[in-house]
Amino acid sequence: MDTLMARPCRPTAPYCGEAELEHVRTLAEQAAEDLADASAEEVIRWAVDTFGARICVTSSMTDAVIIHLASAVHPGIDVVFLDTGYHFAETIGTRDAVEAVYPIHLVNVTPSRTVAEQDAELGPRLFGRNPDLCCYLRKVEPLERALAGYDAWITGVRRDETSNRRQSRVVEWDDRREMIKVNPLSTTAIPPSAARPARPGLRRARTRAAAGGPAPARPNAAFMPDRSWRPLRAGDGIWLEPAAPVDGLVWPSR
Repeated sequence: MDTLMARPCRPTAPYCGEAELEHVRTLAEQAAEDLADASAEEVIRWAVDTFGARICVTSSMTDAVIIHLASAVHPGIDVVFLDTGYHFAETIGTRDAVEAVYPIHLVNVTPSRTVAEQDAELGPRLFGRNPDLCCYLRKVEPLERALAGYDAWITGVRRDETSNRRQSRVVEWDDRREMIKVNPLSTTAIPPSAARPARPGLRRARTRAAAGGPAPARPNAAFMPDRSWRPLRAGDGIWLEPAAPVDGLVWPSR
């Protein structure tokens, strides 16, 4: 895992000159039309063939569906995770489990200030007093810095998630960032290949801390001994549980 300490944002874009920008905008529009009915794997293949090493996946680790698909198409792909300093232990455990199970290069992005440094400088619980500033410092700024090293990025955005995403396309041009955004799952909930992955997908393991008991020292420890997992259920994500009981984890009921 690489950790990228985000510094204050500076204006940056991967494309230079209006002619090149127009070319890439046209590329995005054409791809959105050509790939409108394509499978998620086909969309990812187009993105990888087009941008090579200059593309990444961004993931909040809510589930591993997009990571499962992207790593199958392009093993070793960069997966950018924004570590805000406020994540639950379960989320960090899922991040570590994903890194252990999938053939990816995890890029852990952190803000320029730790939570303690931010509290000392701006006062505690900034998220409650000025949520916009807190979001900018811990999410917007670090993500902008991380994406500056790529020409395009792949997301897990789906149209059925929120009303704001109902018009999302499989390939989009982001005017603000001047980058191409790829949404392979935008037109579907879970593609058939992700429902029964060759490698496990991971979703929402609650540690005993969430159930009122002590959390394991490493939240992901249970995921790693022999990588022996079996599907629990597939719905809006992929649930898995270990093949045998593992101390320290409480799994969702069937």
